[in-house]
Formats: sequence, C-alpha cells, structure tokens
Amino acid sequence: MDFAIALSRTCEVTVVAPSLSSAGNHSIGSISIRNYRVPSLPLSLLKPNNPLSILKILQTLNSGLKTLRKTVEHLRPDHILAMWSLPCGYWAANASAGTGIPFSTWSLGSDIWSMGRIPVVSSVLKSVLRAGEHRFADGYELCSDVESICKLPCSFLPSTRMLNLPHSAPPEREVPPFRLAFLGRWHVNKGIDLLLEALEKLDEDVWNRIELFSIYGGGPMEKLVHQRSRLLIEDGKPLKVGGYLNHQEAVALYMNSDFLVIPSRIESIPLVFSDALQCSLPVVTTPVGDMPQILNSFACGILADDTSADSIAQAIKQAVYHKQTSFLPGIALANKSFSTEAACETFLSAITSSANYPARE
Repeated sequence: MDFAIALSRTCEVTVVAPSLSSAGNHSIGSISIRNYRVPSLPLSLLKPNNPLSILKILQTLNSGLKTLRKTVEHLRPDHILAMWSLPCGYWAANASAGTGIPFSTWSLGSDIWSMGRIPVVSSVLKSVLRAGEHRFADGYELCSDVESICKLPCSFLPSTRMLNLPHSAPPEREVPPFRLAFLGRWHVNKGIDLLLEALEKLDEDVWNRIELFSIYGGGPMEKLVHQRSRLLIEDGKPLKVGGYLNHQEAVALYMNSDFLVIPSRIESIPLVFSDALQCSLPVVTTPVGDMPQILNSFACGILADDTSADSIAQAIKQAVYHKQTSFLPGIALANKSFSTEAACETFLSAITSSANYPARE
C-alpha cells in the first residue's frame, strides 16, 4: 500500500485488493480501493498442490478476475501493474487482452520459486510474464530467474515500506556496549535457530560489549526460541524476547538499536533490511540472496562468511568491535536505491518511456 500511496502523489491510483468481509468501493486519501471477496487470507497460503485449497483458489481467481476486468473497463487506466505475477498477472493479462491497455508484472519470490516449480502453473506463469509490457522483481537474483523463465528482460524494483520515523533520533553510540536486535518470523528459513546457537557461542568479552540483544517475532519455532533463550537469560545474558510488534513498536526497536541481525538461510532482500536503512541502522547478515552484492556495493553492515552459527557469531563479534557510525555513509547511499520513492521513479520511468504508452501531461 505504501507504493500506491507514493505513486498517488503523481498519478491517479486505483487499487484492486482482496477482502474477507465483502466486495465494495472506498477510498484511502486520494487512492480508490476496489475490493473483491475471497474465502481466505493471506492468499499466499493457498497452494495449488493442496486439494483443500483448490475450491478457495477457484473462488479467488473468479472474484479477482471479475473485479479487475470491471474496474479496467470502467476506468480505462493508462497502465495495469500486477503486484504478483500469479494470480494478479493472469488477471491483468486477461483484462489487457480485452481492452488493449498494457500491463506489467512485479514478481516476488513466492511467484517464481514456488509457482515456477508446479507443472502447468509454470507454463501459465511463463505466458503471463511474456505478455506483460514490463517485468519487475524485488531482487537481483529474482530478476535473473524471471529472465530465465520468459527469456525477456526484467528490472529490479525493491519492496519497501515507508516508516513513520520520529523527528528526533536517539544519540548514536560509537563505543560499546551496543544494542542488537532481530525482528521477524521464527521460521527455519529466517534462521532464528542459527541466531540462538550463535549467541550460545559468544564468549564473555563479546557479551560485555552488548548492552541488550532483543528478539521479537513469532512463528512455528516459538517453543524452541523460548526454551533456548530462557537458558541464555538464566545464564545472565542481556537477552530480551517478545512477540510481534506493531508499526510504531518496530520503529522504536530500530531507533533504539545499533545493529539489526538478519540470520536467514533463504532470502532475497528482506523487508527489514530496507527498514534498517531508513533508520540508519547497520545490519549483520548472512550471505544469502542479494545481500552479498548489496553489502559489497554499499558498506552498510557486516556480512557473515556463510549461513552457519559459527559465522553468525563471528559476524556479531566483528560488529561489536566496530564503530556503528562508520556505516552511516554507506547506509545513506543504499537508502536512496531502496526507498519507496526510488521504486516509484523506476516504475514510472519504465512505463512512460514505452513506445505505446503516452506520458500523462
């Protein structure tokens, strides 16, 4: 929604979005919302290879397609942007074929790495990608994967959100003890178990340079997180564990931390990374997805050698022996590339430069 808000500053924007309650129209500021009713949210949990999901998928496909076609036929927009390649790209391709209005796709990892592996669905995905005027993806490696599927170019468009930052920032700490944080799902892909194992490996000299290590989130590994963190706390380590945070609470955590730790096993570009950039917060991250390329291009944090607890522990040690403020120039440069405003500029530049798309006066 933040992308739509930023886009609405220069364009008229209508969002077609799912709703559990009922279909209907309403507005958020200058943005018009057209809801279509779905039997289940989030849609990402509906899997085509799960028999229990098939009916819900069919209902969602029918409802979304009808609503988008009706919206496009009524409003006659200049361009359609499908925020997922599937199913939204499929709907956009259908609406485009019926009206001649061009569309583009914005692929996420769930599109390409999940849908792209399912027989029949993968062929639909390829057809949708090839039919679009432009293809975008929210990761550099993901762009390459999209290009491999459809044999057409794909441009990087970061997924970000706009944080409502306080006017005054807390004082920067150049010397220890430092505050470190993890915020995210407690899932094997996010490496929360690797982080806890890494914390168990830190020696007393490293812990003496840590004022507080905060872990917030929730998910399927909740029991393990509480069990292992309790042992660390009982051992006198400055560890704090809590549940999911709302927007304001997450901002407060970022603003009162010196490093954000991202111990993922599988990742493209985590959303918390762009959050950290907005808050001038350096990261300690595993070398997954696009993170090595980003940290090599922008000196905005510490990169672990691999996705092991030993390497994460070593990276944390390196961070607490480092001046946090030395990363600020790299963070500022990276933030320019990963902001919501930059994503809007990339999108608008692409579609207005197309031969068959007239720029709006």
